[in-house]
Amino acid sequence: IRPIKTQGWGLPSRVGYSKKYKVPMVVQLDNRPAFRKGVPKWTKSGREMPWAPDPRSVEAELDDARKAIAISRENPGLVWGVMAPDEAFGHMDKILRLMLDRKGEYPALAQTEQEIRTNYGFGKFGLPESSADTNPYRWIATQRWLNDQMLANARQVRALIREEAPGLKYISWCNHGGHFPLNIRRWGEVFDIITGQLPANTGGADRHRWGFITKLLSALSGSAEVWPCAHVEHYRHNHTPEETEELISQALRNGATGLYLWPPDIKQNRIGSQGFRVDPIGAPERWNAVRAINHRLARHPFKVRQPVPDTAIY
Repeated sequence: IRPIKTQGWGLPSRVGYSKKYKVPMVVQLDNRPAFRKGVPKWTKSGREMPWAPDPRSVEAELDDARKAIAISRENPGLVWGVMAPDEAFGHMDKILRLMLDRKGEYPALAQTEQEIRTNYGFGKFGLPESSADTNPYRWIATQRWLNDQMLANARQVRALIREEAPGLKYISWCNHGGHFPLNIRRWGEVFDIITGQLPANTGGADRHRWGFITKLLSALSGSAEVWPCAHVEHYRHNHTPEETEELISQALRNGATGLYLWPPDIKQNRIGSQGFRVDPIGAPERWNAVRAINHRLARHPFKVRQPVPDTAIY
């Protein structure tokens, strides 16, 4: 899958290629129009998201889902699914820390203090006092509250899709892979497909991270479909075909049932200079290895049988 955004839908090449090669599209939902409705922007980054719990951000995301549904109706078979905003939890963490250090600029955050303290902090722990707060219980309570807010937003999108376009798949947030407190065990209640980033791997002590992250997503979510974002393109490391096969094998051995591939290389904004777009010429062996795996998954889907766990290690 390769997500696009609704505002880029008008590009003739995307529609033309999709129709020509019969490859349906995934539309990645965009809540950034909420900035035009007054949601504060905390950095000058062009990739910044609005604060997701803000009702204006929720409505912007729902509006974008409605656009995706309209596109799917106007172009039968062209849209396969919709995807939650990219790297959302990482953005929320950055925004939260900025808001905590610039109190008064977003009064709505202070209004959540009592809710967090009462419902998530055992009546004692509310918002962190600043980004440098060392009290773990305030961070835990606030993260639990944020997890519920994000899931509540996703449930609204899911309800809209089920009512208006039940044939579309709904894909999870694609966050940086790792052991983060995102309540993944509840994602399977909302999303049809779970994804997350498997970081560009350079070997060494990190060589088994792909297996761990995929197992984490699969085991905690309980979802039947886990399609991690496999960063085997030339990004931080120029993988050999053998390394590529081993990394993807790690994901498949640990519960992956599909793959989400990221075509461009974005390191230092070198758009188009590396990545899968040039692999057919620059790294044909790696390209053919990935193509062969995709061909197998698409035509003969499978899931590696996992052993029944009898031990948990903390």
